[in-house]
Amino acid sequence: MQDQHELEAIAPFKRGFKESLEAQATQATTCQQLLASNLLSGEERKAMQNYRAEIDGLLGEIQTATRRAVFNLQDDNLEKEAQREIHSFFRENPSAHQLSFIKFLRFFTHLRDHTGLLERGWKFALHAVRELQIPEKSDFYNQFIRFRVEPCLTQAGAIKIFLRRMGFILGIPVRMTEDKKAEKLARYSMDRDYRFSAVYQENLYTMFEPVAIPDLKAAGSVETQKKIQASHRLNAGGSQAWNTTPFYSLAYDRFLLDQERKKYPSVVHIDTHMGAEAHVIKGDIIRNLTRKVSHLQPTEIEALYADFLHTYFELVTDICLVDLGLESGMRRLFLFHLGPYSFYNLTKRFLQQAQTGTFHRKKGPTIVKYIPAELLKLILMTWWRTVVLPTIGPEKDDYGLYTSLVRQIRSQMQKALKESNCADINQPEFIARVGAPTALIYKRFQTF
Repeated sequence: MQDQHELEAIAPFKRGFKESLEAQATQATTCQQLLASNLLSGEERKAMQNYRAEIDGLLGEIQTATRRAVFNLQDDNLEKEAQREIHSFFRENPSAHQLSFIKFLRFFTHLRDHTGLLERGWKFALHAVRELQIPEKSDFYNQFIRFRVEPCLTQAGAIKIFLRRMGFILGIPVRMTEDKKAEKLARYSMDRDYRFSAVYQENLYTMFEPVAIPDLKAAGSVETQKKIQASHRLNAGGSQAWNTTPFYSLAYDRFLLDQERKKYPSVVHIDTHMGAEAHVIKGDIIRNLTRKVSHLQPTEIEALYADFLHTYFELVTDICLVDLGLESGMRRLFLFHLGPYSFYNLTKRFLQQAQTGTFHRKKGPTIVKYIPAELLKLILMTWWRTVVLPTIGPEKDDYGLYTSLVRQIRSQMQKALKESNCADINQPEFIARVGAPTALIYKRFQTF
C-alpha cells in the first residue's frame, strides 16, 4: 500500500523533472506579477510591503535556481560531473556501474538542494499571506495561494518522496535524506540499479534492508541525545486548553524498556521490510539476516530499528494524508494535532497489519515474535522531538486552522459512514470498510 501511494505521487516525474521545475519557475513569475496587481486592496498592498522584498527575492531565486537545476540534471552534464569525480570514489579501473552510482548520487544532491530552496520560498510566501490575514475567499488568495503556492508545495512534497526512494537505493537513512551531509552516507553496492527508472521499482522497500547508521549528531550533540533518551515523557501540546489534552503526550515505562533491552542477546532477527507478505521473504534471506542481527550490539539493534521506523513513520503519514484527502502542506499540522499518543497506536496497528517491525527472539526451542512497545515509544518520542515539533510554529495554537483540519477529516468520515450505511464509527462494518488505522484517526477527531 505504501509503495502504491508513493508511485502514484511521483508518476508525473517519469519523463524527468525539466517540465515540472520549469512550471514552478513560471508560477513564481506569475506570483511576482500578482503581488503588483490590483487584486490586492490598497490596505493589503501596504501591509504586504513588510514581506514584499523578501518574497520577491525568494521567487526570483526560484527562477534563477531552476535554470541551474535543469542544466545540472541533464544526463550529459551528470556524465561529465561523474567522470570528473570518479577517482574520488573509486581508485582503479572504475566500471560503468560505478559511474552510474556517482551520476545517481549527483542527481540526488542537485534535486535535493533545489527542492529545499523551493520549499523555503513557497512556505515563506504562504506564511506571509496567512500572517496578513488576507481573506481566503478573495481573488488574490485564490490566485496566489490556492492556484499557485499550495500546488507548488504539494509538488515539492512529491519530489521529496522521489528523493526518499533515491536515498533508500543509495543507502542513506531516511532521517538524513534532506541533510546537506547525506551524500557522505551513500554506499555503493554492486547489486543495486542506479538508473533513473530504479526509483519506480514496485515493492522497492522490500528489496533490501535499510542501512543502520548510529548517528547521534542527527539529533544534536551527545549530551543532547542523552537528555532526550533519559526523558521518558513527552508533552508535545501547545499553550491552549484544547491542544494540551492527553492526545498530545506520550510516555514509555523505564522498567519495561529495561526488560525489553535484556532480551536483545537472544534476538536473532528483526523484520524491517515495508509491508511484504511473509511468503515473499525467502528463507535464505531470513537466515542471512538472522546471522547478521545476532551479532549486533544492543546499540546497533536500536539504531537498526530506529532507521526502519523513521522510514515507516513517514510512510504512515503519507498514507494517512492520501486516505484523508489532505494536502501535503498540512502534513506537520496534521501530525501535531493527531498527537504522539494516537500516532503511536496508529503505527503499531500498521506494523501489525503489515507483519513487520517484529523482533524474533529465541526462547528455548521456540522463536517468539513481538513488537517492542516501549522501544517503539522511545524512538517515536525522539522522532517527534527532532522532526515534528521543530517544524511547527505559532500555527499550533491557531484554533481556526485546527477546526479547519478537523472539519476536513470529519467530512471524509461522514462520507464513509454514508457509503457504509453505518451510524457509528465503532460499527464493525464501518471499520472493515475504512480499515482499522483510518478508523482510529476518525475516533481521534470525532469531536473538537
